[in-house]
Amino acid sequence: METNLLQQYLSRPVTVYFAPHMIASPDDEAEEGQLLSYDATGILLKQTNDSILFIPIDCIRSMSIRPHPSFWQRLTGAV
Repeated sequence: METNLLQQYLSRPVTVYFAPHMIASPDDEAEEGQLLSYDATGILLKQTNDSILFIPIDCIRSMSIRPHPSFWQRLTGAV
């Protein structure tokens, strides 16, 4: 595994989807937050309420990384 794979995505909003064996109910299948840090054991997310969430690597099915807003989006405030 490449060690700096997610380095360029730090401080971006992400959605982490859990592996099927970790889902207790349909409401628990994903977590959203800002990617703070990562290593071989897991990732740290900063949630909207400013709490820090650690998610172990073996619990992650996939991760969706939202791009930074374009120049036009930043200029007009459009999302």
